[in-house]
Amino acid sequence: MKEFYNEKFTEENLPQVMDNIFTACRFRGINLTEKDFSRAVFEECEFIDCNLALIKFTGAKLQQVKFVSTKLLGISFIDCDKLILEMGFEDCIIRECNFSGLEIKGTSFKGSEIYSSDYIGCKLTKAVFKEVKFEDVSFHNSDLSEADFRDATGYQINPKNNIVNKARFDLPEAISFLNYLGILLDS
Repeated sequence: MKEFYNEKFTEENLPQVMDNIFTACRFRGINLTEKDFSRAVFEECEFIDCNLALIKFTGAKLQQVKFVSTKLLGISFIDCDKLILEMGFEDCIIRECNFSGLEIKGTSFKGSEIYSSDYIGCKLTKAVFKEVKFEDVSFHNSDLSEADFRDATGYQINPKNNIVNKARFDLPEAISFLNYLGILLDS
């Protein structure tokens, strides 16, 4: 197990990630497709303009990790160490990822595009989904209290099976709730 502190990694100098500890490191412009991040520790790290398709996070610890303008495809975040899981996303493409059952309060997904991903049984209180574009995303039995969905589009959230107390939404997108309440609107 190696420890890396305040390092800047690119394609040319990337070490093995599995089982290593990374503190205050920056990963920029790296294709990490199908890499194994199992049991790795990331503290205060950033992934910028990276491709994280089909990454294995089994037992990985993500503490204050930020993903910026990064593609995340087919990642099961439920395999991460759930005791140490704190991350944020900005302007990312998140596709076919699983966040089910996670307690990720206050997580920001600002400006991201989220496709075909699951948030089932999540605690997402105070999460920020501002300016997010959703498509085929499942929110079910999740706590979205005080979450911010302003300027977000394409979400389908059933208020009967999700907690939405004090969550913030904009019109006209919030009209999608009426589909779940059996209300018909005439123009």
